[in-house]
Amino acid sequence: MLKPKHKNNLITEEQLLALADKVVSRYVINGSIPKKEKEDIKMGMVEKFLQKHDNIQNAYHGKAKVTTYCIAVLNKMCCELIRKELKQWKQQPSVFYDNEHINNSHPLEKLVINDEIKLLYNTLLLFDDERIKVQLFIAYLFQLSLIKNDLVVYDKNYKKNKLDTLFSQINLKNKSEIFKNLTYAVEVAENKFVKHDAIRMWLNKNITRIIVRLNGPFNRANYDKETLQILFEYYHNQRKEKETKKTEEVWSQSI
Repeated sequence: MLKPKHKNNLITEEQLLALADKVVSRYVINGSIPKKEKEDIKMGMVEKFLQKHDNIQNAYHGKAKVTTYCIAVLNKMCCELIRKELKQWKQQPSVFYDNEHINNSHPLEKLVINDEIKLLYNTLLLFDDERIKVQLFIAYLFQLSLIKNDLVVYDKNYKKNKLDTLFSQINLKNKSEIFKNLTYAVEVAENKFVKHDAIRMWLNKNITRIIVRLNGPFNRANYDKETLQILFEYYHNQRKEKETKKTEEVWSQSI
């Protein structure tokens, strides 16, 4: 049984169920969870999340989006339940279970997430010359911190055009303001005069293309815009960490 809704909960019961379902589905597709065990694992995660809700909430410091944080927590809980049930699943000859998907030397959640991040990266490569622009604009749509190298590649005159200031605005809650800024970026960086709706349609079209490619022709996954945002934030944060390390290395060598 889900506990009653509370206005101070991290996420709603509906969001929790939806996120838990998406997490479990990936492990089922990956072969780490037998299909017939999906609902039991899902509800086990939900129950565990609710039992530890206060601790989970207290550990959240706002460094990532709430949904991203909850996905990470649910991934960890899912892996704990897999490890707990794995021995029993192996003893059931009627249950198809591919043991090769389990690697005890690495956390399962990292394996799955890293595989999906690599797939997203390879998907973005298919955009060729527009890849950097697509990455930059999607990150801004999701209000993620600027990766400076993307901006440098997109517009070599970004300082003169003040695009570094524009793309550093990541506290915008109004989508129309986001698309207004992206329209300005296209105008000064590409010398193109387009309407806000044109940018919105272009971006939504490319996001849909990414989702279709991630899901694959045989429905290997069930990404939508919400879960793509979570995956993209993982991908973005990895790139941000690499950029930070590279900057620190350059700085240390200059001392």
